[in-house]
Amino acid sequence: MLRTFNQELRAKFNASVLLIHHSGHMATERPRGSSALTANTDFVLGVFRPDPQAMTCQLEVHKQKDSEKLPPALFDMAREVVGSDSDGDEVSSLVAKHNGAVAAFVQRIRLGRYDQALLESLEKAPEAVPETALRALIVKMCGNPETGRKSFQRAMGTLREQHLITQVSPGMWAAAQKKGPP
Repeated sequence: MLRTFNQELRAKFNASVLLIHHSGHMATERPRGSSALTANTDFVLGVFRPDPQAMTCQLEVHKQKDSEKLPPALFDMAREVVGSDSDGDEVSSLVAKHNGAVAAFVQRIRLGRYDQALLESLEKAPEAVPETALRALIVKMCGNPETGRKSFQRAMGTLREQHLITQVSPGMWAAAQKKGPP
């Protein structure tokens, strides 16, 4: 199937081909079925509702070949009337509108305790913070050097992946909006 899409559509028309597929029951970051679906694609996007009660959906990049993943994007979903049918009944569609303010809020809600502690520490600092100070903060919160080391590594990974922090120089970190010299 993928070979056919590649040869008959993508290559022939020099275009991108988007396939819509279901995610796995437990693994929402990959499609159901063969791993070939992910292995033979250039990018994999996931769309889900972070709050089942709200009319908001989140778009995440799960795979991005030859490039960095983009941060998650949130969209407000709204019903819009697009016309009427032959009987005069309304015809409507669900429309997605990008919502940057909601995205920042939901992104913070999904951060863990150590992620939030590091991010708040970096946001409050007037300039870049040494990695040793950030590590010490998490070790102190954990009360155990080994647990603190592992928690620190996970939290830094999460913050980097979400593009919330930046390394301004070797061993010096800042919140993403603070990129000044240390």
